Amino acid sequence: MLLLKIGDLSISSTCKTLHHLSTNVTSRRTTDASRGFEKLSIPFHNPIPGDPHTYSYFLYTPSQTLCTTTHFRQLWGSDHDAPPDPPSPFLFRVDGATGCDCTKGCNDDDFCPCLNLECGMSCKCDSLCGNRVTQCGVNLRLKIVKHEKKGWASMRWS
Repeated sequence: MLLLKIGDLSISSTCKTLHHLSTNVTSRRTTDASRGFEKLSIPFHNPIPGDPHTYSYFLYTPSQTLCTTTHFRQLWGSDHDAPPDPPSPFLFRVDGATGCDCTKGCNDDDFCPCLNLECGMSCKCDSLCGNRVTQCGVNLRLKIVKHEKKGWASMRWS
């Protein structure tokens, strides 16, 4: 009987500890989706009453990543069984791929061919090039908000 009570106390203590840890993890994830990778935190906001999901779990990366699987997901609000068109091939880094030859940065005056696309890993321009917008990190306050019908989306936070 005494062992049973000690066992019960131990389980209760473990549950409280796990609850405390879970609360801390949830709080950290809710306040910054980027997990510290960006200068500005990106908080989650769920205005839906009674919804227990305070954040959406995903792995954030400050750099561009590409899906390695070949399956495509159905578009939002679409009832079609056919997969959407595959993603644009300019996102893929391919051995031997070439980028722009601009060394002073890309601008309209140079008629740079890369102005149609964002400069990337294969371009010769430096990190200060004005055509490397997404590679400079988040510079606006953003938040991730849950919409009742559409799910999670990023929005500018003023």
